[in-house]
This record gives sequence, C-alpha cells and structure tokens, in this order.
Amino acid sequence: MRIKTVVQIILITFIIAIFYTFYYLYFKNNTSNIKDINEEKILKEKTTKNISEKNQTENKENLLKEKENNTNIINNIEYKSSDRKGNEYILKAEIGEIDVKNKNIIKLNGVSGKIMLIKKDPIYIYSDFAVYNTENSDTKFFDGVLIKFEDNQIDSNNFDLFINENIAKIYNNVLFNNNLSSVSADIINIDLETGNINVDMYDKSNKVKFLKK
Repeated sequence: MRIKTVVQIILITFIIAIFYTFYYLYFKNNTSNIKDINEEKILKEKTTKNISEKNQTENKENLLKEKENNTNIINNIEYKSSDRKGNEYILKAEIGEIDVKNKNIIKLNGVSGKIMLIKKDPIYIYSDFAVYNTENSDTKFFDGVLIKFEDNQIDSNNFDLFINENIAKIYNNVLFNNNLSSVSADIINIDLETGNINVDMYDKSNKVKFLKK
C-alpha cells in the first residue's frame, strides 16, 4: 500500500474520531441539558398552574363566604307594626344586621323610632344602636338615647320598648327635661296606654333630683 493512501486513511480516521468526540462532549450534553431545562420548565408550569388553580378556588370560597356574610346586612331598614287598637310603631335604621344565631333579632345602627298612640301625641326615639325583635317588635335602644314627646325630652343610655305590653323603660344616666323642670334619675317607667310616668332610683336611699326651672 502506498504511503499516500495510508496517510489519507489515518487523516480520515482522525477526523472521524474528532467528530465523535465533539458530538459526545458538546452536542449530546447540550441536548441532555435542553431536555432537563424543558422538563424543569414543564414542572414549573404545572406547579404554577396548580398554585393558580388553588388560589382561584380559595378566592371563590372567600367570595362565597363574603357574600354569605353580606346577606346578613341590610341598608336603610324600616319596620312597621300596629296593634288591634290602632296604635302604630315605626322603626328605621341606617344599617341592620341579622343575628346569625337568631333570625328574628336585628342589630341596628343609626336608629330612629316613632310611636303613634291613639289620641296622644307621637313619641320620637333616637339612638346610636338598637336590637329589634321582628317577632314581637320589642326594641332595646342604647347609646346616645334621646326620647321626645309633647314638651318633654329624655336623655339616657338605655331605652327598652315592649310594644305588646305597652311598657317603656328608660334607664342609666336618665335626664328628664320639660318647660317646667329638670329631673335626674336612674330609671323612668312609662305606661304607653295611660301615659303615666314613674321616676325612680335603684337605691331607694337616694332621692330623685328635681330642679324647678
């Protein structure tokens, strides 16, 4: 065999060896890296998708809970009731919240009320808060209570109104005012049917403070 031919065979073999070495060292490794990157990318996308789906589920649950809670809130609420004698009672509030444990109980904010008794002047009631029973119309006003009827004004912390029993109880830091006098007491009981007013103290040893104008 000629020397030239031998040299050519050696060169061709050398070139093939270099090619395969380059392929295994670079191309194959790069292919493996690309595969790893793609798998990592797919895994990351799946994880992101799962997190997104989980967040969407949680958001839906939160919205449902919020919606459920909001169904207990009523704005600009008004209740009207009357008895067989024709006496009427109107109660209004800026916000009402239904008690979750008792659907007959409504917690009110920004409250005003009006009692219209037959052949008597109306009684107006105002308070920051109140609790109203839709079943029997009993109402408990509290905080910043103000009652007005005829020429009389009563300020107090609490005012309990029992429509069916025709009884009203005003108590805690009671101040009764009219054109003639000013009275400070613990409790005032009002008979809504007769209009009689009873002013009293919890401690009988304490006297009702009466100031003449």
